[in-house]
Amino acid sequence: MNNVVTRSFVLLAVSTAIVLVSAFVAPPASAPSMASTGQAGMPGHDMSSMGSMTVDSEAAFITGMLPHHQEAVASAEAILAVTERPEVRELAQTIIATQNEEIRTLTDWLERYYPDAQPAAYTPMMEDLASLSPEEADRAFLEGMIVHHQGAVEMAQSYLEGDFEKRPEVTEMAEAIVSAQEGEIIQMQGWLEDGYGDAEQGTR
Repeated sequence: MNNVVTRSFVLLAVSTAIVLVSAFVAPPASAPSMASTGQAGMPGHDMSSMGSMTVDSEAAFITGMLPHHQEAVASAEAILAVTERPEVRELAQTIIATQNEEIRTLTDWLERYYPDAQPAAYTPMMEDLASLSPEEADRAFLEGMIVHHQGAVEMAQSYLEGDFEKRPEVTEMAEAIVSAQEGEIIQMQGWLEDGYGDAEQGTR
């Protein structure tokens, strides 16, 4: 009996010690995820804030924008299967066409200019629309895509403002992303103000 009691006290002490050590060495739950481009000496970049990042190189911009665009295309394809609004359908088709073309170009640049770069870590931002009604899906898509676009604009602006060597063609794409997606943000915000996604409004 004494052996059992002694063993219990020892186990309790060990468990308490493990908990205390973990509290000191474990990283904070809110610590941002960091991803390296895989290039020697190249700082990592943060993809944790609204899908955006601080761009510290041209390779970081390319590897960061690729998964961001891929998710936008996937979400646009998903809303096409649900929405009953022609204007939302048209926007989704525009996103698919524009960003698929940019994905092809970014992939080509990555292969030609930065073949050793690794994909950026990326946390999906957009909500699954499959189980939503058309009204719910419209609202979820628009609200999510506004934030998603804001992340892309921030990423492109960070690239444009960065103090590092830039190719003219990459700069041109970054400027096009800012221009196009800022316009689409304004359009989507207007639709939400008009009641898109509100069941009582019905479809238009």
